[in-house]
Amino acid sequence: MPRRYAESWKKKIAYQPQNLMGCDSFTGNEFMVLFSKWYPNWDDNWFGNMVDNFEIPMNKKYGKLSQGNQQKLLASLTLSRNAQLLILDEPTAHMDIVSKRNYTNFLIEWMEREEKTIFISTHQMKDIRRLADYLIFINRGQMVGEFEKDKLAQQYKRFWLAKDLPSVSIPGEIERRGLRTVTTNSPIEAEAYFLKEGINGHSGEYVELEEVVTYLLE
Repeated sequence: MPRRYAESWKKKIAYQPQNLMGCDSFTGNEFMVLFSKWYPNWDDNWFGNMVDNFEIPMNKKYGKLSQGNQQKLLASLTLSRNAQLLILDEPTAHMDIVSKRNYTNFLIEWMEREEKTIFISTHQMKDIRRLADYLIFINRGQMVGEFEKDKLAQQYKRFWLAKDLPSVSIPGEIERRGLRTVTTNSPIEAEAYFLKEGINGHSGEYVELEEVVTYLLE
């Protein structure tokens, strides 16, 4: 297989690292020239919109930019490649609140343009809630599990009971708080148990995704 075909897949992937090493002397404009030559689907308009939105000083050397502006420049360079697959490593690190929101909006718009895939490594729950369809949890280098986000959000529920909990565990019980509050990862079975045992007057609500993640990683 000719080398140009063997390496063509590289142009379909764009990676955004947390930090770009060894490039401190390059300005944003110099990066733009290099990247636009390497990636045939480079989108000048998209890049210009992101740079203007983030107010990135393009004539300033990368090493002289603040960490936030470095991250914004990397984000702009990555999305503008218009690759089929994005791999993002903590993409909103060092960004201020407004920039994080704007970047997320750019990502959502980018995904809606055509069929694309994004892998995101992040600790930011807002990123997960707005962007993710599937979640992979890693703890101490080991994969804990893979989940569909919307299903996972409906799997954990906390109940407040009108009388004390029984001494035995209820279905899917993972935590008790006091005598009348319990959290379960089997809410349907727990509801059936309450009905069977005559535990009436209880109420419940689904656990926030951030707390679900804590349960999974404990």
